[in-house]
Amino acid sequence: MELIGTYKIPEYAICAIEYGDYSGISDEDEQEIKNFLIREFPNGYVVDWHTNEPEHEPYFSPVPEFGLPTNVVDADFYKP
Repeated sequence: MELIGTYKIPEYAICAIEYGDYSGISDEDEQEIKNFLIREFPNGYVVDWHTNEPEHEPYFSPVPEFGLPTNVVDADFYKP
């Protein structure tokens, strides 16, 4: 698979991006996630979360890929 890039994804968006489960997410946040996915990955994606590596614990970022400053997880996105 070809790597598209590594992105700082807000923790609250993981279930939505991984499983399409937007429950518990505000309408505004849902729209930001969907806009991000359409803009960056119009042909789909495969994602690899950096959560199994101790040095890649969630951390605070003032500039996540979308939304307000929050805790993020680094994720590699690949072309499907």
